[in-house]
Amino acid sequence: MEPDFYILVILAAISAVSLGVYQNLLRRIHESSGKVRTAEFDIPDLLVTIVLVGYFALLIPQGFSQPAPAETASLKPTDILLNASVFLILAIGIAAFLYTRGVSLKHLLGFDRLPIGRALLIAFGLVLAAFPVVLAASFLIQNLLHEPAHEQDLVTLFRDVSRKNNYSLIGTILFTGVIVAPLSEEFLFRGYFYGAIKRYCGAPVSAIFTSALFALVHLNLSSLPSLFVLALCLTIAYEATGSLAVPMSMHALFNLSQLVTLYFRSHAG
Repeated sequence: MEPDFYILVILAAISAVSLGVYQNLLRRIHESSGKVRTAEFDIPDLLVTIVLVGYFALLIPQGFSQPAPAETASLKPTDILLNASVFLILAIGIAAFLYTRGVSLKHLLGFDRLPIGRALLIAFGLVLAAFPVVLAASFLIQNLLHEPAHEQDLVTLFRDVSRKNNYSLIGTILFTGVIVAPLSEEFLFRGYFYGAIKRYCGAPVSAIFTSALFALVHLNLSSLPSLFVLALCLTIAYEATGSLAVPMSMHALFNLSQLVTLYFRSHAG
């Protein structure tokens, strides 16, 4: 039998264990109706969400219609902070919007539910459980497409600067990928979009919709299934704990592990 068959069998076995972890969380969520607070969200938040989703909906087709990575110019270092700043600016604007209405972000996002140490510990365990199903989704799509996955431009850039030992750019990418992106993206997609849509449409609809949007805005067809699965895991973790600190930490740990692995691979051999 081909090596891919054995890899698939191993991934399936490990993924079954991981799915068991998240199935248990879903059972707890079902029994408790979830812990994500939504009472503070109101019609203005739903309208803001609709406007921003519409904005992303206009940008996504343009992003996917761009030429393949091999035909485009390499991603410039300045693009890293520029791309990340879009989500950061949106997050700051929404935070200010909530604050002016007297909404406590600490209470709304559940930062008062768990000590930071416990949140990090839970995040570490749940991101380990998420890895197998995320990898399985990536493996399956590659086999269905019968071709290697196209790298995101940021991945290609990080590999290049790692090989050249450009520690300034390595630090910039790490800062963006491990701190800026997890904080701003989790605030937007899980903290705001998910909460606002859940208030009016229910948790299942909100979880699927926001996870699909999260995957699409990364503009990489090959990584769509794995990002969608990752986003679902992040949403389940948020709903099970009620603290956005958990998915934020999971997102940061996931990105860190990917970048560290990529760094050592770029120096292998």
